[in-house]
Amino acid sequence: MEAARPPLPGTGPTGYGDGVELLSGRSALARWTAWWAAMTLVFWLLGRVVGQEPSLPGCAATAVLAILCGELGDGWRRRRARSRAAKSAAGAGGPVG
Repeated sequence: MEAARPPLPGTGPTGYGDGVELLSGRSALARWTAWWAAMTLVFWLLGRVVGQEPSLPGCAATAVLAILCGELGDGWRRRRARSRAAKSAAGAGGPVG
């Protein structure tokens, strides 16, 4: 008999169906720190390209806000998709008309 396999990424209780899974502990902190640092660098470079004198703390704060807005929007989109899927599944067996 084969031993039980761990669940595939994206199929666990996180609800992410696209291969993304929530990380815990240090790996999550490292992942978010890397993402924040990359966004900060992008904002700083964009400021330099357009001829502004960007401040690193300002770019870091903007990166945090951009990431938060993106996460909130993604959460809202996922909740909306789940709600629509539940409504269509509930209405699939009903009478037509």
